[in-house]
Amino acid sequence: MLEDLLQRRPYNAVTDLIDAPVERGLGGKTAFIDADRTLTYGDLQARSCQFASALLDIGLRGEERLALLLYDTVDFPMAFWGSVRAGIVALPLNTLLNTEQYAYILADSRASAIVALASLAKTLQPILDRLPRLRTIILVGGSADDRAAFAFMVAKMYAQAGDLDNSLVYLRKAMEDGYKNINQVYKDNEFATLRTDPRFTELMAQQPKAIQ
Repeated sequence: MLEDLLQRRPYNAVTDLIDAPVERGLGGKTAFIDADRTLTYGDLQARSCQFASALLDIGLRGEERLALLLYDTVDFPMAFWGSVRAGIVALPLNTLLNTEQYAYILADSRASAIVALASLAKTLQPILDRLPRLRTIILVGGSADDRAAFAFMVAKMYAQAGDLDNSLVYLRKAMEDGYKNINQVYKDNEFATLRTDPRFTELMAQQPKAIQ
């Protein structure tokens, strides 16, 4: 009996807290609600699966840290339980902290990625060059123009810091989101070193199309 109890088995909390209610026929019952939207257990199961799959697709792996900078809306449980389903450690952040506090927490936790509301993400911009382990930023909300402008701003920051690899990643994202002032990359001094990289020339020649 004791040996059976002590035997290590794979376990994921979503099995008991999300999947089990759906299996019991409660998929249509409300799980979370905010001022504008309602999320049923069935919705949460489907969307957490989609989010978990997306996290794995972008290269996150089990036990890596994913920070969450989100308000208390239904986006939070989708991101949180999607992370848990993927075996990734979710790290909720207080939305009222200042830039330096975020810098300490993200560095200390060794977060590999962050899901941030577009309106809150600007708080992170000044510290991204101090977070070498943070390789992915997922924006929630905001328009395509907002996402494109943020990606361009991040690309500029990384270029100025000498991190050309990440600068190119976010420059591509800015182009794919349809950044309208992409030719600014030829004028801004922060991109001076990047402009000498053959990969920059190749990227600009490709002119990645905006993703609709």
